[in-house]
Amino acid sequence: MKVNVGDTVRFMNDVGEGKVTKVLKNDTALVLNSDGFEYPVLMDELVVIKDIKINYSDKKEIQKPAELPRPPVVEPVYTGKADVNIYLAYLPKNQNLLADSDLDVYLINDSDYFVSYNFLKQTETGKYKSLTGTLEPNFKEKIQTLLHDTINQDVDVTLQIIFFDKKEHKLREPLSTHNKIKDVKFYKESSFCDNDFFKQKALIIPMYEEHAMTEAVKKLTPDEILNAIQENSKSAELNKPKQAVKVEKNKIREVDLHITELLETEVGMTDKEKLDYQMDAFRAEMKAAIKEKHSRIVFIHGVGNGTLKLEIRRELQRLYPHFPFQDASFREYGYGATMVILSKS
Repeated sequence: MKVNVGDTVRFMNDVGEGKVTKVLKNDTALVLNSDGFEYPVLMDELVVIKDIKINYSDKKEIQKPAELPRPPVVEPVYTGKADVNIYLAYLPKNQNLLADSDLDVYLINDSDYFVSYNFLKQTETGKYKSLTGTLEPNFKEKIQTLLHDTINQDVDVTLQIIFFDKKEHKLREPLSTHNKIKDVKFYKESSFCDNDFFKQKALIIPMYEEHAMTEAVKKLTPDEILNAIQENSKSAELNKPKQAVKVEKNKIREVDLHITELLETEVGMTDKEKLDYQMDAFRAEMKAAIKEKHSRIVFIHGVGNGTLKLEIRRELQRLYPHFPFQDASFREYGYGATMVILSKS
């Protein structure tokens, strides 16, 4: 059924009714609901209601915020992340039976490099079976499932890694590392711990760790360490005022959508007005990122009750279906950010 501006419609996949205020591209319409909230809905999810009137005249007019000021973008010089860490993770499918569950095996790339990997597992014949692939910076990937019933001996794992980037970067030698995991680890609940990479408990096996800061500190003299501490304290005092984060890093734009970062004060605002303001900021930054040809944009929305994250992803699906999105780096943002991929370059 064709939907026109001014039509009264009912939502097929939600409760309530509304009025069509604008027809958008991609078979999407803007619908004003009875709470005065306007949002995009696919036309296939709407049913036009005949002879039913909804009075919007009594609804309180919500003043839309003025166009958000855009602070200057910080452009740090890219040298490659100093810390380079590669982990294997064994994630129990059944968190209630940690030591008696099948295990999903993940490879974790905790670095700013792309990695091409060759995951080698020795077979019963003494030869090796390879699992290969490429991991983006600061991401994890499930590479296999380990059946609990098959764990009857130590697990030998060999991992070969080539580091690279699509832009100018420091040269790193290929990595080949081996680890023998004692089978007893898989039968102890204490082996599975809270971690930075999953919401669930997991067995994390370091395959390679390089903490450049630790190595650098070892080389400092006591006087140099004292001077560094004093300089850091001065810098912290000078940078006390908070400012919304909008950083360009390898054409990756970061936008902090926490209301405290967008406004000096939120006193007197309802939850809906705060959400409207945050969504206006999201739309403005999406348009700016596309116009300025950023490759990616990260929206920091926090965890909270999930409302802002849901609204952002709903709008991305309906208005930007050609831009894939995913959780941003768990190492940098935890579980409170969404990355939109605007370009593969």
